[in-house]
Amino acid sequence: MFLFLFLFCESVKLNHFDLSPPCSVKYNLIANICHESPAEVGREGKRDVMGEGSYHVHVKHNASSTWFKIQDLESTEFMAELIGWSESYILIFGRK
Repeated sequence: MFLFLFLFCESVKLNHFDLSPPCSVKYNLIANICHESPAEVGREGKRDVMGEGSYHVHVKHNASSTWFKIQDLESTEFMAELIGWSESYILIFGRK
């Protein structure tokens, strides 16, 4: 089961605003989608920020616990420690 961005489990009661941990369910990051755009995109005269630039994804191979960076037809091994330094567009989590 994949959850995007915000993680809630079935036991969360949103009407009580309880700030304690909602449940004991744990999640792992399994993919990270990023968008890179040239520095001039978004400035005056350039309106479509998401239409320009490129996308890549970091994906974890569960069997080997290895992370890969995939962009277009190229796939390279990637250090998991560097994911925190990337500018994420969408984070995808999977239940442990």
